[in-house]
Amino acid sequence: GNGMGIALNNASDNTVESNRVAGSRLQGIYLGSQSTGNTVRNNGVTESTLEGIFISGPKNTIDGNTVSEGLDIGIRLTSGAAGNGLLRNRVTLNQKSGMELDNADGNRVNDNPDISGNKEHGISVGQFGVNNLLERNGVTGNTKLGIWVAGANNTVRSSRIADNREAGIALATTAQQNRLEGNLLE
Repeated sequence: GNGMGIALNNASDNTVESNRVAGSRLQGIYLGSQSTGNTVRNNGVTESTLEGIFISGPKNTIDGNTVSEGLDIGIRLTSGAAGNGLLRNRVTLNQKSGMELDNADGNRVNDNPDISGNKEHGISVGQFGVNNLLERNGVTGNTKLGIWVAGANNTVRSSRIADNREAGIALATTAQQNRLEGNLLE
């Protein structure tokens, strides 16, 4: 496979749609720190060595993608990833967490129906992940935690969280002023 399947470096207002990205030696789809206003929609990303989709830029929309069977995290937001929307994605069977928000601020993780079978957490919000909204997600059958929150002022609402091995939702000792509301844990 390619090093990166699709790379947007300092690229804004682009649409990446209906691509199949398989076996990338690095990230499947990469959005660098100055990449803003992009839409990544209805792509299939499988078997990436690093993240399936990696975002470090602000105000991008990641919608309706399938990210599976990667050797790392399915979808990762990191430093500089603010105001992004992760919507209607299916993130399954990755060797690390399904989604990770690390040093990510003010993002929406909404209406993702299937975050399952990942070898670590379904969704992980790191210590510097703040002011994020996780709403109406289906987080099931992950090896560790369904949702792990270590940051502050995050909201987990109206999600179905089931059959995760260690716990449905867990807050770290660093987690402050988070809100857990209206979730179904089974």
